[in-house]
Amino acid sequence: MASSSASVPVLASVAERLAAAAQHFAAVTEKLATADANNARMEREVTDIEKEKQRLCSRARAADVADVDYAAAMADCQARLATARRRLEHGQATSLAYVQQETILLRERAACAEEQAAHVRNAGTYAEEQAKTAGRRQKVPPKPAALEAAPVSHALYRVLRSNIKFNVESPSKADKTLLIAPYAHFVTETPLTVKTNLSPTYFASFGKRPDAYSAGLEATFIREAVQYLPVGTRVVGKAGTSTKMSAKRLFPAGSGRSIPFVCLPWNCFPELAVRSDRGYPGFAGELKSLPPVAWHEALMYVTMSMLDSLFCGTKLHDVYHLAPPTGYALIAMAGCGFFSAVEWVARLFIGPVSFSFTLGSEQHKAAVDMLDMVKVERWVELNVTQSVGASTYPADVDENAAEILWLTSPAELRVVSDDGRVELLSNRFVKIITHKAFSHLSEHDAAYQFRHLHRVYAMYAELFVGASGDPANVSPPALVSARLLYGAFSVLVDMPFIDGRPAMEKELYEDGPVLQQLAAAIAWLARRGLLYCDLRAPNVIVADKQDTINAYLVDYDDMVIVTPGTVRSTDALVEKIREHAARHGLRDSAATVGDRPALRRLLDEALQVCEVGA
Repeated sequence: MASSSASVPVLASVAERLAAAAQHFAAVTEKLATADANNARMEREVTDIEKEKQRLCSRARAADVADVDYAAAMADCQARLATARRRLEHGQATSLAYVQQETILLRERAACAEEQAAHVRNAGTYAEEQAKTAGRRQKVPPKPAALEAAPVSHALYRVLRSNIKFNVESPSKADKTLLIAPYAHFVTETPLTVKTNLSPTYFASFGKRPDAYSAGLEATFIREAVQYLPVGTRVVGKAGTSTKMSAKRLFPAGSGRSIPFVCLPWNCFPELAVRSDRGYPGFAGELKSLPPVAWHEALMYVTMSMLDSLFCGTKLHDVYHLAPPTGYALIAMAGCGFFSAVEWVARLFIGPVSFSFTLGSEQHKAAVDMLDMVKVERWVELNVTQSVGASTYPADVDENAAEILWLTSPAELRVVSDDGRVELLSNRFVKIITHKAFSHLSEHDAAYQFRHLHRVYAMYAELFVGASGDPANVSPPALVSARLLYGAFSVLVDMPFIDGRPAMEKELYEDGPVLQQLAAAIAWLARRGLLYCDLRAPNVIVADKQDTINAYLVDYDDMVIVTPGTVRSTDALVEKIREHAARHGLRDSAATVGDRPALRRLLDEALQVCEVGA
């Protein structure tokens, strides 16, 4: 079931095909009407000549003569009659061809209309499901026995253990599939962590924002199908496009010949607009679409396999991984297959990662060897029953419907190793971003945000770890170590819990210890390719210790990634942030940095003086 937002481009494509079929049908109908009119005229002509022949025969019998004039007149009449009959037969054959074209086009229009109606129904069903979910108060499941012993805050438990769930049906049924926002997305872009031998150019060939339906259409692969042709074969018309050319036009020499025993349908439309030169073996092709259900089933079964092998949690503990959990699926049709990969970053992302190969071939073995099947030996567990304070977003909804939850008191995590060792991490700040986050964005932009979240934290962690090992490149004290952990339909931001107060607004406008520390941190990040763009009082923790004031910049989710060393002024930083927001449908938060004169001055000084790595 495609979501309403995903159905828009698909519906547009179907509408275009439907309009083209209607236009073609109108043109064929007009030609048929003209041919029928010509046939009626030729029928009258044949009738008139036959009557003329009968009159000549009657006069000849009455006069009982057979002179030269009569013979010449009869021969002329018979010749004209034969010509008229041949023209009539040709006209009737033309009319029949137009009728056959009308039949084909009617079927095509009916198929397009049915496809259009199916997408509309799916979009409506999804909208109804969303409306029901939004209007339903989430129920808190019964407390397990372990919770009965002492009163605790159930914030984590209510968010992560709601018994109101989306019931996914069998993957062969299309009305309630897992491959639907906000649970999963079909993607044709370079994977986040999975290895692939597919180039960015290959992924770009699928076009902008493809879905599991459009990416599998046979028309998507016509350009690749005619990229390599045998000797003596050439493309007719524009290469890489659907032919829409009848076999009669594509093979004019062949269609003009009469062969014994068989009459071929020269009014059909071959898949590939290719023609062999005279004397060379014939060549043609037929492509078939990959049904969307193949992607639905692959995603379903891989997800089940991942839950079985990677998420061995308990009723009281949720598992989070240090890298996005991954899985692979073999998708094949008639002995030819390819591998797809699933990456889990709160939402599931599935897409192709290998070229096609013949099952059982050496290419199949090479594709299997390329799969990055590395065993996970360490993971993090979160006890969902621990007593903690929490806040949620949106703030005006029940905790069970929350998209994001962050703890306002320290929590504990434990790192579990495959050999049974357990390491306790105490005094942690935890923020959980569920798959429902970014619901205000379009489906495409929401999918981008989750993938961007992974890239931001991966880059930040790499910078932070690199800085800790290089005294000449030490990170500013205002930055805090942070990492993203990956669970089932949620990600978890883990960082040390900082005791302090939120910054006051005047501290973010006046040149003082707080703003100076923040400017140093923002400039350090910007020089290395990360633009902090959400400078607000709640995102700055201030720790007052006797005569010192320490400011800490937190909440790195919304940072923008740019090429390191390209931002050398506050104006450039603000421009990059605004470009990113406009491109991905985000709130323009550049003003939180750009509209603070004192901060601008401090940033300009830091960005213009320092170089990357300094």
